[in-house]
Amino acid sequence: MKTCLAMQTTSALGAGGTFAEFNMADFEKNQVMVGHDGPHDLRITDSGPLIRGLGLYHGKRGHGLSVEFSIRKGDVSIVSRGTDAQGAFKFVVAESQSVPGPLPKIGNSITRGYFGPDVAAFLRDWAMRGVPHHMSLCVGHVASMMKKLGRAMDMDVEVVR
Repeated sequence: MKTCLAMQTTSALGAGGTFAEFNMADFEKNQVMVGHDGPHDLRITDSGPLIRGLGLYHGKRGHGLSVEFSIRKGDVSIVSRGTDAQGAFKFVVAESQSVPGPLPKIGNSITRGYFGPDVAAFLRDWAMRGVPHHMSLCVGHVASMMKKLGRAMDMDVEVVR
């Protein structure tokens, strides 16, 4: 539910809202792959969908189809609904760049995100914010809009840099 609320929020802000998770990190280039299969907002893509047949789907042998999109290169953000130590909801936001580079062909819409010069520190800082495993991936930098929304809703907004 937290991720669905984050997706609805970024969608309502006009930035799209796509179900995402961290897939893997490229520590040499300080990039992390962000994406997922499942619901996608067409506002985040720069091309039409690709239907991919899979013999291995989420680690299970069998057959299935996946719909992949290419994530638009440039400014992107991730937004999550986390909780603080007292159980109160908060938004957690990180701004990034979707950068070109090779991606695994696993049936997920994935992008390479550059969150700064130390991807390991970023991932640690993100995880320490009380966020669930999934988040909303959207286009543009939305931290300032999320801060304004947080003030209007009397809800904390933490920006991870």
